[in-house]
Amino acid sequence: MNKLLILVLASVITVGCSSYDSIDRYQAADQSQDLHDEDNDGVINARDNCASTPINAVVDNDGCPTEKETSEQYKLQVLFANGKYDIPPAFLREIKAMADFLLAHQEAALELQGYASVTGNTTQNLQLSKNRAEAVREQLIRFGVQPNRLTIVGHGDSNPVEMNNEDVGHALSRRVVGTVVGYNQDLEREWTIFDRRSL
Repeated sequence: MNKLLILVLASVITVGCSSYDSIDRYQAADQSQDLHDEDNDGVINARDNCASTPINAVVDNDGCPTEKETSEQYKLQVLFANGKYDIPPAFLREIKAMADFLLAHQEAALELQGYASVTGNTTQNLQLSKNRAEAVREQLIRFGVQPNRLTIVGHGDSNPVEMNNEDVGHALSRRVVGTVVGYNQDLEREWTIFDRRSL
């Protein structure tokens, strides 16, 4: 019985050694393609047409980031003293911010709408509203905005701000307003656990 056991053990050891010997004879196969992905966008270098994709960008089949159009809106409101069209110094910062927005969005144009309160002569109020809009336009030009991107409209006292307090309503009616929308091309980003999405 002992001889049989020794014979079985010897054959197992021999078979095990021969299988390890056969592994050493195989070599790793050469890769025909570069399977590396240096910019970690999920597309291998051999197919990647955009070699330095920003991190977390959504990519197409060629490894290039996809873009989406976004828009942002900027509003301007400047208030004036009764019967005046000189810009109060307190509003220069707002006008400068609008100029910066327009300079950053060269495709955008702005219509400045001037208004007056219902006090005074209607014909004079119409001219006053135009003068106010023109004053803001000239200030935007001084801040670097091209004149052809700015237009003015005077509405006179046709659209007063209605308030319970009549004096406050008159003060808010003496205004120049303008709204502009700028468009941007932004990279579409992959969702991560750190993103917040509205439901």
